[in-house]
Amino acid sequence: MAKNKFDRHTSRGKQLYDGEWAYGYFIASGNDKAHFIRSGDWPHQVDPATIGQCTGLFDCKGSAIFEGDIIQCNEDPKDLSEVRFGEFKVRCIETEEAIDHAVGWFIKPIATDAFSRLAPFYYEMPLNSHHIGYCKMEVIGNAHDNPELLQEV
Repeated sequence: MAKNKFDRHTSRGKQLYDGEWAYGYFIASGNDKAHFIRSGDWPHQVDPATIGQCTGLFDCKGSAIFEGDIIQCNEDPKDLSEVRFGEFKVRCIETEEAIDHAVGWFIKPIATDAFSRLAPFYYEMPLNSHHIGYCKMEVIGNAHDNPELLQEV
């Protein structure tokens, strides 16, 4: 059972008419020119650049994690990553070499200081419940409401 109303089938997007988030099921028009999030019986037209899928995972405080969220790790305001879906490199722990590729949910570190630019701290990592718990991952914002968090220093 999900910890809150969001599950892996939930999407979100910013509504065109007021900029507020709409949560529900994603719908694209037949010509793919309009994008909607259906919440209950009501479709909300949303900005396609802001549409993100729920990962089906929850941070250390029980908040649903969505594509585009900014995650803080280890209670460190300089240890930030963005949640993404796509292809990422799988690395050997001993050699740090890329040995394969995977497709799925992952976090892309944000270079916030000199330390975060060192290997292995800038490597993309899979996003899963083990890493969330071990690294005390917490959603602190998202790429659309908090673009300043994506700024590398």
